[in-house]
Amino acid sequence: MFYRCKHSFNTDSALLLLQPADLNNNNNKVPIEIVATDTAIDRYGQQTLFLLLSPFVDFQWDFLDRVRVNTIRHFQVFFPIPFAEFNPFVSGLSPAIPSAADTAAADFVIHKDRGRFDTEEFGVAALHGTDYAAIRAAAKFDANVATPIGLFHLFHNTSAGRRQHGLHVMRAIDPSLRIRYRPRVCPAPQGGYDDHLQSADCETRRAQRMGTRAQLARLIFANN
Repeated sequence: MFYRCKHSFNTDSALLLLQPADLNNNNNKVPIEIVATDTAIDRYGQQTLFLLLSPFVDFQWDFLDRVRVNTIRHFQVFFPIPFAEFNPFVSGLSPAIPSAADTAAADFVIHKDRGRFDTEEFGVAALHGTDYAAIRAAAKFDANVATPIGLFHLFHNTSAGRRQHGLHVMRAIDPSLRIRYRPRVCPAPQGGYDDHLQSADCETRRAQRMGTRAQLARLIFANN
């Protein structure tokens, strides 16, 4: 789904269809956020500012102002750090394992017992199409990102492209950006070194998003 802002926060929308063939490149799986960004830029042009969001994101309108300020053409891309919600069942906010509808309807406030600012969350990105196209072109000749695992990895690890185009990667906590809890399924590694790293990273992130140590301990003792 693509939303375009018009005038003062009015939006129109359009569906962008991703081709299954685009998700594989020489038998290497291409991350869906990269395929989606490729498709959006092909359709709407490189002169547009793009904001990639997760369907589990809540944000306030002032967040869009910071996106515009912190995303600078030919200079900077923006990967804000959101407040990520803990599992409501573990944190004690829900007496049962919540459904997606229950989670979406619940009030979402920032509190140390509700979640954490997740510095390992890279699912929200703001960038200009021209900068993305330049980095994508440079990445083809950079062994560090022969198979990028995400947008942040693409921008952060394409060293030659960043030097050539003077691009910075900005990260900053944004209290107006919040991500709802959703179950995370970590795929089993297929045998390669990178697969094992990605699987271990996924397991670590899943554990960190469950709840605080005190909440997890209380849950264990309650079931013994």
